[in-house]
Amino acid sequence: MKRLTTVIISLAMFYSFAMTALANSGPRQWNGSSATGIVLTGDNCPLVVEKEVLDFEIADFPKEYYSERNKDELDKYTDRFTACYTFFNPTDYDITATLAFPLGTLPDYLSAMPDFDDNNRFNVTLNGTNAEKEIRFTAVDSANSFDFSEEMAKLADGYMKDDFYQPDMTVTEYTLTPQIKETVANHPVEMSFVWDSEQYPDTKIKLGSGFSGYGSSDGGRTLAINGRKPIGQSFTLFAIGQPVETLPEFSLVSKGVPLEGHVEITTRQTTLKDYLLEMVQFQDIFQNMSDSDIYNILLTSGIKYASYGSLIDFFWQSNEIMAWFVYDITVPAGGRVENTVTAPLWPDIIMKTTPYQYEYTYILSPARHWAEFREIEININTPFYMLNSSLQGMEKTEKGFEYTADGLPQGEMTFTLCADENPSSEVNTAYLWFFLIPVLAIAGPVAALIILLKRMNK
Repeated sequence: MKRLTTVIISLAMFYSFAMTALANSGPRQWNGSSATGIVLTGDNCPLVVEKEVLDFEIADFPKEYYSERNKDELDKYTDRFTACYTFFNPTDYDITATLAFPLGTLPDYLSAMPDFDDNNRFNVTLNGTNAEKEIRFTAVDSANSFDFSEEMAKLADGYMKDDFYQPDMTVTEYTLTPQIKETVANHPVEMSFVWDSEQYPDTKIKLGSGFSGYGSSDGGRTLAINGRKPIGQSFTLFAIGQPVETLPEFSLVSKGVPLEGHVEITTRQTTLKDYLLEMVQFQDIFQNMSDSDIYNILLTSGIKYASYGSLIDFFWQSNEIMAWFVYDITVPAGGRVENTVTAPLWPDIIMKTTPYQYEYTYILSPARHWAEFREIEININTPFYMLNSSLQGMEKTEKGFEYTADGLPQGEMTFTLCADENPSSEVNTAYLWFFLIPVLAIAGPVAALIILLKRMNK
């Protein structure tokens, strides 16, 4: 009897991006992307990886920065890797697997999301035929390492569930307009109030326009919230959940002087889903996403952790958008499927030598989650010099470099390429002067004082 088993698998290509700069001397390194092999999540899957052939095609190096103005240069950059996996099903029943392939966040030197529909750059095939795939988006914490189980959980179908937040729950927007005649010497209006979270257990607030700070002296139960606006302008406050029938008392001052007047309050209600969609409606990076992906991104990485401040500002301080291809394969009982994934290569650009060095990373360890991983072949086709490699046994070939092994090598794979076999070290004079100027500023007067004292003692 034929059975059908469904599992979730991730061909995970992890990208971490952060620019390192030295004072005012300009960037010394641009971070690109690290690629990762297949990882299995969920229940154990009996599929075997008989062989992985990993081909790096590196004919050029990326520029330091690409924008709309030099988009033609980006089109010319064709470096890519292709990972070809041969899956074998040793069971007597068919296995259907859902695969998720992360396409990465933006490298530091790209100004916009690439075209994921370009099959020359991004492609997935099954036995040589283009796979039907769906593009999905999640958020990754740019400060932490990539956790496969955690990231896969974010690829939920539909709207994610939460103990408090629900997509159709009520969000009330309060527009608060101070009605006063004048301020002190045209100083802005300062508004403050105290929020008691125990008084409103079914409501969470988010600060909108005008509010810029908050503090607590009792572990977060009560918050002293404040902000300022020019006279005549309004503040906004959002209540998520149960609407607040009676808002706290507002204090109005100007330069420490209490103001006479009152606060005019108007309200507007929407749903949490629409509230989040409105928040990002003018940000280009969200334009091609489904409503559920946007909601899930801001739920998992924004609204739950943004305290009471600006949600979207908090999100961009600590998160990046990760794009994924999601697709299905079916491996028949006792049969094989060849799955090929192609994506661009975005190395770290190390700018401390002349010429620059380019570091590539491919994370191999997730492939250990498979029932069995039998063989790996790595081909690095490039005219450039390899300065170092983490893999022992990498051999030089006519096309570049080659590595083969039974099973997976220990550790992760990194290698560094350069146009020169012996790049020269670069002394950054701006960086040097950054340290020397304060030293000279102190040493000069001290030396002059010592000379003066010596003369006086003669």
